[in-house]
Amino acid sequence: AAIANYLADQGCNIVDSSQFDDLDTGKFFMRVSFISEQGVGLEALVEGFKPVAAKFEMEAEIHDGKKRMKVLLMVSRFGHCLNDLLYRWKIGALPIDIVGVVSNHFDYQKVVVNHDIPFHHIPVTKANKPQAEARIMEVVEQTGTELIVLARYMQILSDSMCQKMSGRIINIHHSFLPSFKGANPYKQAYERGVKLIGATAHYVTADLDEGPIIEQDTARITHAQSADDYVSIGRDVESQVLARAIHAHIHYRTFLNGNRTIVFPASPGSYASDQRQPHHRLPGKPGKLCIRTDGVRDGAGFSDRRKDCGGFGDRGGEGCRRRARDGDRCSDRACRRHRRRRSGQPRLCELQEQDGQGMRLQLHPAHAAGGNDAGRAGKAGGLPERGSVHSWHSGAAAAAEASGCRCDHPVDPAGEGCRWVACSPMP
Repeated sequence: AAIANYLADQGCNIVDSSQFDDLDTGKFFMRVSFISEQGVGLEALVEGFKPVAAKFEMEAEIHDGKKRMKVLLMVSRFGHCLNDLLYRWKIGALPIDIVGVVSNHFDYQKVVVNHDIPFHHIPVTKANKPQAEARIMEVVEQTGTELIVLARYMQILSDSMCQKMSGRIINIHHSFLPSFKGANPYKQAYERGVKLIGATAHYVTADLDEGPIIEQDTARITHAQSADDYVSIGRDVESQVLARAIHAHIHYRTFLNGNRTIVFPASPGSYASDQRQPHHRLPGKPGKLCIRTDGVRDGAGFSDRRKDCGGFGDRGGEGCRRRARDGDRCSDRACRRHRRRRSGQPRLCELQEQDGQGMRLQLHPAHAAGGNDAGRAGKAGGLPERGSVHSWHSGAAAAAEASGCRCDHPVDPAGEGCRWVACSPMP
């Protein structure tokens, strides 16, 4: 009643309210969604609520529902949960800000980079585990991570890290524990004729796989399913359960109650509250989109150098994330169809700005000396509309005409004119 009265006095309209009274512990849990109809700011609401919270000895928080939570994903070599989360994030079904992906392997580096998300390779061994966790915590602090999601990250976190991030790490695993442990629990379950496959998402604690449970689900199995079917069905259940657990956490629907959780139902429309496409393009200056990886891969000498190459920089403000190989060759990935010129020839992997929108440039593989009627038609029409495709013909005979290209693309030093096509805004 005191909460409702306070919100009414501040000109706020309650749109959803859930509460639970735990008679065993004597604790009362409440979650209220409201709209400020008089434009009262968040800071003013928080400050004004302090006397109410003090009177009832509340542990209270007020959050802006439109602000996206910063989430760091961690994965090893099973990518079904990672791919599912990236897809939900891409279409707006999971309104979070993915600040990076950490992995102890390179298996999903390309997938992550193609989503314009920073990728951090942090190898973990028995010898370097403390240093690896210290590096992970550096990424957490630099990116302002509010939630870590272990999307099948197959490494045990230390007690120290679990305590530092208490209530802010979510893990997913199959629900065959404690009956079937080890590397292949689905095969063990198949051999025992298990008829239910399940998955559990929970908060990570020092007790391995025994943290407070957020979400669970099951799928029925018959004698007709094979061991491989068990694995496929299990992956689907894991992906759905993990997504629902993250959705509950980022909307502040979960409350820790000892070793249990109170999980209130989703507010009306919360699953469809943000269907906008996320903003992929990294902030910063126009130039090459650089990648930074940590560690060494097969002696190739991947370094963590940060160079002033006009790169976009990462979301955490660390600057360029160039991945230099052997210290000299370009390995920037400006677009999915990146092309690189060798033997001292100019690199054709530039990004340029067009009216504040990113513009992806890619070299047409079918370009050859001679003419191109489509290119001439595009030329005659002037600059294309954003998102359209145009071609410029190459060849020495057309150099004079091509030198007048108005698309601000780099001109080939050999005098063959503009050789770029398929200009479109970056996502």
